[in-house]
Amino acid sequence: MNINKLITPRNQALYDRVQSNFKKIQYAKSKDSYWSSNVDGNNIAHISYAKSNHEEASFVHELLHLDVQSRGYKRLRVGMSAWDNTPFFKRLMSALDNELQHHKMYKGFLHLGYAPNEFYADSDVLTEKRIIKNLMQNSDNIRTYYLDFLTLIAPGGSISEANKEYLLKAYKAKNSSKFAAFFEHVQSVFLDWEADSDFNAEPYLMRLFNVVPGGEFTWFGYGKAAEFPNNGFFVDKEFEIAQPST
Repeated sequence: MNINKLITPRNQALYDRVQSNFKKIQYAKSKDSYWSSNVDGNNIAHISYAKSNHEEASFVHELLHLDVQSRGYKRLRVGMSAWDNTPFFKRLMSALDNELQHHKMYKGFLHLGYAPNEFYADSDVLTEKRIIKNLMQNSDNIRTYYLDFLTLIAPGGSISEANKEYLLKAYKAKNSSKFAAFFEHVQSVFLDWEADSDFNAEPYLMRLFNVVPGGEFTWFGYGKAAEFPNNGFFVDKEFEIAQPST
């Protein structure tokens, strides 16, 4: 793919700003069908590209991820919580890391003139069906619905605003509205985060986890697990990790 062809007058300023904040930007073909980006320890930005129906918009999406990070957002790389110690927590942490950035990126994406349905990958057209399937499940566990609810409240995408509103009401009505207060809280946290000019997500993650049982005993790290507890933050209460006896 010729990346230079994706740099156009409407995204030139964004590209220049992102490029100036890193030593360089390196490009590589994605190992799957999705675009992605990351920054390594040498302050080199990496963008992986894939074929897309809207490649310029996909390129801009990754530039905006890098822009948000250069403006102060710290990515969640590792974590642990007394609320959940199953693989679900890792999936939730990854989703939160991605969606927190999306809520900061979206207005800039629209401002540059790109369409809402170009904000995500081509596969986003399947998202609405997946969410409806999720809503058809009957569960007393909030974890069953949490990830797809985060997807639903994310900005942009292929789901119409009217359908989003309908699906939001359906989530809040699940199990005789058992989870309504929780979903409303999560939605409120993201709306506040989106409106905040600061890029420090820690207070918002604290708000999300302090309302679940054991969530106060949660730690998120910005590097490796071995850097616990220094390179990261506790949601509320500090704790130690038991070391294996020798």
